Formats: sequence, C-alpha cells, structure tokens
Amino acid sequence: MLLSHILRKENNNLDIFRVIAAVMVIYGHAYALLPTEGTIDPIGKLLGFDYSGSLAVKIFFFLSGLVVTNSLMQNKNIKQFLISRFFRIWPAFIVVLASMAFFLGPILSQKTLNEYLSNSQVYGYFFRSIFMDVRFDLPGIFQTNAIKSANGSLWSIPLEIYAYILLILGGFKSEVQHLPTL
Repeated sequence: MLLSHILRKENNNLDIFRVIAAVMVIYGHAYALLPTEGTIDPIGKLLGFDYSGSLAVKIFFFLSGLVVTNSLMQNKNIKQFLISRFFRIWPAFIVVLASMAFFLGPILSQKTLNEYLSNSQVYGYFFRSIFMDVRFDLPGIFQTNAIKSANGSLWSIPLEIYAYILLILGGFKSEVQHLPTL
C-alpha cells in the first residue's frame, strides 16, 4: 500500500490513529489539572524517556503534517491553502480563547468578577494570543495547582502556523525548481 493511497481523504485511514493520539494527549496531560503533579503514566514508566502525552503530541503532529502536506501537494494552490488553514485555526481558536477568558475564567477564578474583569491579564490572554503571542495564565485560575496554566495546550498553535509557513516555503521552492529555464 502506497502512502498516497493511505492519505486519500475518502479512505479515512488516519482518523483512528489521530483519535488514539488525542486521547493519549488528554490522558498524559490530565495530571496538570491536579493540585499536585501526578506520577508518570504507564507509557512513561515503560519508555523511561517520554510519557503518553508527549509521545501522542509527536504522533499527532506527524500524522497531521502528512495530511496537510498532502493537501498542499494535491491542490497546489497556496492561496486556497492559506485560506483553508486560516479558517481551520482562527475561528475555533478565538472561540476557545473567548470562552476561557470571558466565560470559564470568571467562573473558575478565585477573584471576584470585578477583580477578574478589571485585570489586564484577561485581555492580554485573549488579544495577544490571537496574534500568536500566546498567554497561558488568567488571574485567580488554578492558583493552587502545580501547573497554573488556564490552557497549556495553546503552545502548539504558533508552532502549527510556523509549520504551515515552512511547508509553503518548501513547496514554493519545489515548484520554482520545476519551472522551465529561459
């Protein structure tokens, strides 16, 4: 079986692996929500150098990279690629940021509603993160936990954007190399 066959959208061959990796990410990072950091998970004990969450992130990025690269190679339209990537990331990203900052944040914060909403950290979390200067902490959220981040998974979004840019630059260079010489 060829990789090009596996990557065909209608074959849906990678979705089960992506779901497994997503579950591993959630499981492997769940200890961060506890007041004290948890012990190493079974995969971490088995491997000794990595844990399920970190391993799953690597798997997920690899599989997603294959799918996204295949999309660009098939369509060969950088403008359409950029538009689809934009609408795949920013609308959901803005909803997640707004939900955390303005809905869940006030509910979960140990600060009063007025103290919370008057804190510039709330608005920095939302607006700076939209422009890839990702912020992780919100006032009064998870202050008793070992890891105080309101949403630590946001670190991956700027890396995803940078990976798209590198992919486009790499794809563009490849296309330029195949142009006829004058």
